[in-house]
Amino acid sequence: MDRLNLVFHQILDIEEKRRSVYDMVEESAIKILETVLVLLHGRGIALRVFLDDGYSRQFGFARVLQERLGLLAVIGIATDDVGVKGYLTRNQVHVLSSSGQRIASHGVSHAALGKYDNDTVMETPSGGIYRNMPKGRIELLSEAEVRYQVVESHRELQRYGVSVSDFIYPYGVYNRTIRNIVENSNLYTTAHTCDIVLETEHSDLFLIPRLVIDNSLPADQWIEKIRTLLGG
Repeated sequence: MDRLNLVFHQILDIEEKRRSVYDMVEESAIKILETVLVLLHGRGIALRVFLDDGYSRQFGFARVLQERLGLLAVIGIATDDVGVKGYLTRNQVHVLSSSGQRIASHGVSHAALGKYDNDTVMETPSGGIYRNMPKGRIELLSEAEVRYQVVESHRELQRYGVSVSDFIYPYGVYNRTIRNIVENSNLYTTAHTCDIVLETEHSDLFLIPRLVIDNSLPADQWIEKIRTLLGG
């Protein structure tokens, strides 16, 4: 079955709290999802919701999705952020997993695993030191540094008693080397991008596409964009 994968980040209660293009008011997110469920009815296309970055407000929003819409989310956790103010605690991650939500690795520090040169992701330097790197898209990570993000995040989440089989590329950045490092770690069965197409039976399991929903468009325009993606 084909699948539409939608990504949300920070979920807010009121518009005035927005600080980033990725901040979404809960009411708008629910409106989009309710309408998408109607659009998908009878099409043979499933819906999966991703909540990236592990913000603390996602704890309550995941429950809303489950109780109001019957949806379980995939929650992407950058392990360095766990317990930091504004992010999920270790106990909350465990509770979410126990309630049926899927926990995914989003790296250790949320460092981009690759770096763009114009419109192309640069080649990943071979070798390097097995170490953590800062959050963001500044540094070009070596193979060893990429492997650290992939392996150590999984190891940390396992310490919480959480089963993890999904990896989410921070910022959606990847190249063939990065993709292969994730697969060859033998820790994950799937990895997820920010490529804007539907997931199909032919999708690469380590390059599963997702559509990021943000506040650059009002809810009605996102709905129309999704309608177009679905073929009208």
